[in-house]
Amino acid sequence: MTSLYVDDLIQNLEIEITEFSRVYKLGENSGYFIVIEDDEDGGVIFLIIKIGECSADKARKMCASSLENAQRLVAHPEHKTSWQSRDPEKDQGGGAIRISCEDGKTYIFSFSGLTEHAEHVGEALMAYVAFHTGYINATDLRELMIISNNPYFGIVG
Repeated sequence: MTSLYVDDLIQNLEIEITEFSRVYKLGENSGYFIVIEDDEDGGVIFLIIKIGECSADKARKMCASSLENAQRLVAHPEHKTSWQSRDPEKDQGGGAIRISCEDGKTYIFSFSGLTEHAEHVGEALMAYVAFHTGYINATDLRELMIISNNPYFGIVG
């Protein structure tokens, strides 16, 4: 794909969130989805959207986490997922993936939410949304999941 179709991304994200919550009995359907257009100048925020309902305090934490994951991935252009630079002692986890489009643009998809204790969830969610909207293929999806040994690969999606 050559450009982002926001409506498709959001619709797919809502479907995947519902499915993840149902399958894994997460009990929550909220989080923050952030897209950054990555460039040589450090990236530009393209989209920030809150999905679902939660307390203001939790919303601030999820938004900050999603943004931190995305910005950290921008800072590591050699990485494909924020899992590769995670540092649990600094509260830096997974949840963001890098997507290269056919037109040469690169985007970072990042999500934080659903559950505070499963950072693989955000990463898998972003990979499946990118796959189902055509931004990555099955080989790319598999590669992303192998990088972090993501346990959610192949179960939902």
